[in-house]
Amino acid sequence: MRDQCTRAEREPRTVTVREQVYHEAMQAARQRQATPAFKKASAIRAGIESTISQGVRAADLHRTRSIGLAKTHLQHIVIAVVLNLIRVVAWLANPQPTAQRIPPLQAFAAAG
Repeated sequence: MRDQCTRAEREPRTVTVREQVYHEAMQAARQRQATPAFKKASAIRAGIESTISQGVRAADLHRTRSIGLAKTHLQHIVIAVVLNLIRVVAWLANPQPTAQRIPPLQAFAAAG
């Protein structure tokens, strides 16, 4: 009967049945994630994480080049200035706001 249930060659399908306590906790978390307050906090966090990612990629933010708190602080200030300059140059080069990317599945659902 396996060939009627799945097309996988090796691994069969699995069903995870959680204890009621864990299931209810997961459902509560999913409901909390759908609230506007959670989405607002998530957007703020996404912006912060993108800034950190840009700092890591553009200026090797993970590593300090000096020993000592004062020199490390100075390096972080310089990196912040560099990131701001990169953003200003990018904005001057293309001042139009970029359109929000719509995932293909969402576009398909909206069209249908």
